[in-house]
Amino acid sequence: MFLDDFCIDDFDEIHSDFEDRYKIVGKVRDVLVVIYTERGDKNRIISARLATKREEEDYYGQFYRNINFCKLGGIFMKLFKFLSVLVFAIMCSMYFSETASANPYIIYHIERIRLNNQGEVRIDGYFENTGDTDAYVKWLEFDLILTADNGQEMWSDYGIFHEMDLFMPAYGFEEYTFYIQNPDIPEYRGRFNWQFQNCRINWDLNAG
Repeated sequence: MFLDDFCIDDFDEIHSDFEDRYKIVGKVRDVLVVIYTERGDKNRIISARLATKREEEDYYGQFYRNINFCKLGGIFMKLFKFLSVLVFAIMCSMYFSETASANPYIIYHIERIRLNNQGEVRIDGYFENTGDTDAYVKWLEFDLILTADNGQEMWSDYGIFHEMDLFMPAYGFEEYTFYIQNPDIPEYRGRFNWQFQNCRINWDLNAG
């Protein structure tokens, strides 16, 4: 019973006139009460008996309080681990979300195309940076198809490449006009349709 983790071990003040005695209430098969004293590194048993009903109630009350405390401690430990994992996951999500969003996102919008001179197309438009980081546009590549009102193709070119070094502030707009020169481009002053396709924009965080 000395190995009972839930035993009640108290100093027996009433019977300790001549030597220090202790009263331990624990369970072997039944709940027992043992009076003992310490002799060196050994315990000398003075008496042993069955516990009274009140002593049994005290023992089992102590037993269940310890059991419930252990269970409660286990619950709190599981809750702490769960909250730790949850906080870690939220912090990782916030970090990667901020990292993913900390980039430029640049689009070129065409406003109008002019065919005033033979061999030359003028394109007016603007760049838009919807990202949260400044950047420099390095080049623009796209396909352009022009057709007359009757559906006849007037001119087309694929993989048109235009270099630049244009600064784009975060959440900013920049107007930009450029010219395409090709001897096959006709001079045309009527109405026509255009298709601006497969646009690819290359940017860098540094100038030059």
